[in-house]
Amino acid sequence: MKTQGTHLFVINPSATGGPEVVRIACVTSIDGVEAPRDQLESTCLESLARTYVAGMATPGQMTFGLNFEPQDETHQLVYDLWTSGTSVELAIGFGDGTSLPTLDSDDQFDLPTSRSWMVLHDSFFANVPVNFALNALVAATVSVQLSGFPELIGKA
Repeated sequence: MKTQGTHLFVINPSATGGPEVVRIACVTSIDGVEAPRDQLESTCLESLARTYVAGMATPGQMTFGLNFEPQDETHQLVYDLWTSGTSVELAIGFGDGTSLPTLDSDDQFDLPTSRSWMVLHDSFFANVPVNFALNALVAATVSVQLSGFPELIGKA
């Protein structure tokens, strides 16, 4: 599957008039959507090799790149959610469709089945470092602290 057409959405919990779905503009990369499991050693003394069982997941930090534009409302929203420490729901819409998410009656994502999705629950923007380099666009590599397992929903 190609990455072209991938979108990143966030539920803005403090939008005027109530929560709303916002597509973050000009995302250039998304990396590190992960929650590796701890390894619990289960080796007995009589064993000739160590053995392990799966432990708890330890969600990591996802990053996404932006060509940062202070005038862009969605980039300002990311910045504001970072400074406030607000927990948010994020959804990655894969490039296998173009349908947009909406909100259900519980103000959670209502995701169309005509596209694949990865949903990140109870996350927060951990850092929004803005980078200024010679002969380059102003960029940001935003860190998002994940909680729990990312939810993968395949296209119907």
